[in-house]
Amino acid sequence: MLKKIRIKNLRSLIDTGEIDLKPLTLLVGKNSSGKSTFLRFFPLMKQTLETRTYDPILWYSSRYVDFGSYKESVNKKNSESIDFEFSFSVPRDYFYELTPIFVMRYRGGYSRRRATDKGKGPYHIKVCITCKEKYIEQIKVEFENHTFQIFLKSKEKLGKLIINDIEFENNQFGLNYLADSSSMLPRLVSKQSEKGIPIDEHFSNELVLLLKKYAHSKTSLETIYSIIEEIQFGKSEEILESLLKGVDSQRRLKETFKDITKDSSIFKNIENLVIGKHINPILIFLNFYLQNCFSRVNYIGPIRARAERYYRIQGLSVDEIDPQGENIPMILHNMTDKEKSEFSEWTSKHFGFEITTQLEGGHTSLRIKYNSSPEEMNLADTGFGHSQILPIILLFWKVLKFNKPNRYVSSYTRPTIHILVIEQPELHLHPALQARLIDTLINILVYSIGKIDIKVLIETHSETIINRIGQLLSQKIDGFKNDIVNVMIFNKQDSFDSTVEVTGYNEQGYLLSWPIGFFSPEDF
Repeated sequence: MLKKIRIKNLRSLIDTGEIDLKPLTLLVGKNSSGKSTFLRFFPLMKQTLETRTYDPILWYSSRYVDFGSYKESVNKKNSESIDFEFSFSVPRDYFYELTPIFVMRYRGGYSRRRATDKGKGPYHIKVCITCKEKYIEQIKVEFENHTFQIFLKSKEKLGKLIINDIEFENNQFGLNYLADSSSMLPRLVSKQSEKGIPIDEHFSNELVLLLKKYAHSKTSLETIYSIIEEIQFGKSEEILESLLKGVDSQRRLKETFKDITKDSSIFKNIENLVIGKHINPILIFLNFYLQNCFSRVNYIGPIRARAERYYRIQGLSVDEIDPQGENIPMILHNMTDKEKSEFSEWTSKHFGFEITTQLEGGHTSLRIKYNSSPEEMNLADTGFGHSQILPIILLFWKVLKFNKPNRYVSSYTRPTIHILVIEQPELHLHPALQARLIDTLINILVYSIGKIDIKVLIETHSETIINRIGQLLSQKIDGFKNDIVNVMIFNKQDSFDSTVEVTGYNEQGYLLSWPIGFFSPEDF
C-alpha cells in the first residue's frame, strides 16, 4: 500500500513534506499555487513507467501530461535535483511474490520464509529517488530499521554504496538495468566476474567467509550456506533471532555468538552483509511495485471532450478512459449488453439519468434518458455538463465493476491500488450535480474500505464540493469518518515557491485550520 509521498524541487514545490495519501485528498488553493503540479505528478509517473525512456523522467506525453523538460520542471531556486519520496506498507507474502529472485534462486528459502513470516506485520519501506536531467543521482532506501544508499556518477557508473552508514568499496560493484528499460531503478552487480554476478551472491560469499572464520575448521561450506539461508530478513531483532537459531546445532558458532546482541560489532558486520544480500531483491520489488501503483493511475483532466452527435466506430479494443474522455463513446459501445444495462441502472440510481448507445450504420451515438421523462435524446442536445461528468462517473463505475475482491485470485494478480486523479470535476456542473457526484464518491470509498485500495485526489475550486463532504461527515454515515479525508492547502509565496499545509475535517464535519476569507475575492 502506497502510504505517503513527498516531492522536492518540482516547479514551485520546493518541499511538500510527507503527505499521507488517504482514501480522499482534496487539493485547494489559488491559481498557480502548485496544485496542478502535485496532482499531475501521478500521471507523470504513469507515463514514465509505461514507456521505455533513456532519461529518468518522461516529461512530455501527448496522452497524459506535458511538463516540458527537466530544465522547465526543476525549481529555479533549488535547481540541483528533483526528489521523489514514496513510503509503502507491504505484506510480506506480497514482497516475495513480486520479487522473482526469491522464487528462482531460493525456492526452499522462499517457502521457509513464508512459514516463518506468517502472522508478522508488513514490511515498511521508504525510497527516495534523486533525479538529475539525464540520470538518477541517488537512491536511498529505508527498509524497516535499515538504510542503504546508492550514489551514481552517471547512468552507467556507480559512485558509492553505503549500508547502515558503512561505505563499501565502489570499485567492487557496477550497474545493470533490466531488459525492460521502463524499470526506473538499476540492479547492482559484482565486478569480480566478467559476466558481473548479482551482488546477492557476492554478499552471500562474504557471509560464508565471515561465518567460516568463527566456525569449526571441519564445518562444511554446505552447512555454512544452510545457516545463511535460515537468516530471516527484517528488523535487526529478526535477523539476530534467526541467526542464533541457525547456529544452534553448531557448537563452536553457538559458543561464539552466545552473548551477541544487535549492538555487537560482529553482528553489525553480519547484518550489513545480510542487507547487501537483499539489495537487489528490494530494488526489483520497488521497480515492480512502482510500476504496479502508477499503472493504476486514472487521470481525468480539466478540459473534457464535448458530446458529438455521431461517432465513427473504430473497432478498437479500449479499456482505459483517456484524460479528456474522448474514447468514452467507444468504451460504452464495446460493452456487453449486460454491462450496458448495469451501467444504465447505476447512473439512474445515483444521478437520475441513464446513458446508452445507439448504433446507426457505421456510427454510434450517445443517448440520455432522465428518470423524470420517458423520452431519450442525443447527448449532444443536452447541456454541456453531462458530457463533462460522464468520464468521471464511468471511471467510478469501472473501478467498482471490474475490481471487486475475488478470494480465488492471488494477491499477486489482483490490483493492489487504484489512484483516481481528477482536476476540477465541478466544471460546467450545477451545484446539485456536484453534490450527487460527491455522494457517489463517498459511497464508493465506504464500500471499498478493507476491500479495494482506492485513493482519490481531487483538485477543486468548488465550495459546494468542500461543504458537501463536511455535511456528509456531520451525518455520521456508517464507514465515512474524518480520518480518511485530507485537505491540502497550497499557498503561493512567490513565483518559485509554494508551501503546502495539510489539514482536514473534524468529526462534526467542520474544516480545521481553514484560512479566513479563502474564497473571498482579493482587493483590487
